[in-house]
Amino acid sequence: MKISIKNIATNKAKDVIQSSDTIRSNNDINGNPMYISHFLNFVPFDMKNKAAWVDSNYNLAIFEAKTFLGGKKYHTKSYGGGIKYQSYNQLQDLTSFYINSIENSFESILLDGLDFENYDIIAKTLPKKLKELKRIFELESYPNAINQKNCTNYLQGLPSVLSFEFETYKIGELFKNSYLVDNNTDNHDLDTFYWFELGNALTRLLKRSK
Repeated sequence: MKISIKNIATNKAKDVIQSSDTIRSNNDINGNPMYISHFLNFVPFDMKNKAAWVDSNYNLAIFEAKTFLGGKKYHTKSYGGGIKYQSYNQLQDLTSFYINSIENSFESILLDGLDFENYDIIAKTLPKKLKELKRIFELESYPNAINQKNCTNYLQGLPSVLSFEFETYKIGELFKNSYLVDNNTDNHDLDTFYWFELGNALTRLLKRSK
């Protein structure tokens, strides 16, 4: 099967739905179907730290679930550390949640690797950082041509403004240590997926700049 964010997110959603720590709850006061699942199922994917679901960060899980799923904290004597959420289609809603989580992780790889030291630039806020990154991208590569292909080509040139993993074997280790893919997955397939999605992430970030 082709490696894609959608496939990874769908498989993760299916695992959560079938997990014993995801249970059906009573409908809310408006009759909407409600579910409860463990908070670790909602902590963001974190590829950079080589851990698919970051350990023991309840507050972050609550924030993510509230932002992308409308979920809220659920903690009782019978169920500790839960997230309660409404869903008429769990597979669809959870898949969407994990797609957002994984896409955000690729953006984090780039944002964490931003370094303006060689450009004599001081940028402390995210909008300022994105504005400067866009300016540098257009100066060094493709003016007014922000798309996935151009962004991937730019990244594969290893620009000094960004620092990230680029060697195929390290990319393979990074993915396999994240538990998102089978350890038998070919490194070439992981490499292709990595660069494609890293290019997509840069495209989103640059288009977000004003």
